Amino acid sequence: MEWNDINEKRPVDGSRVLVCDIYYRQVRILTYNEYEDCWDREDGDDFYCDIDRCPYWTELPKYKE
Repeated sequence: MEWNDINEKRPVDGSRVLVCDIYYRQVRILTYNEYEDCWDREDGDDFYCDIDRCPYWTELPKYKE
């Protein structure tokens, strides 16, 4: 798994990804909101935090049947 720097590469708008939350020092699943340039909650419904609070992201792993 490779981490991307949000300043170098952005996820696709509306995609759920793993992010490094530097405030809580945790990995979270959040949704990228391109229009507002922020992270929305996991369900993509509401603002979670500013983009700079979670500067690293990676794609979710694929579910294995």
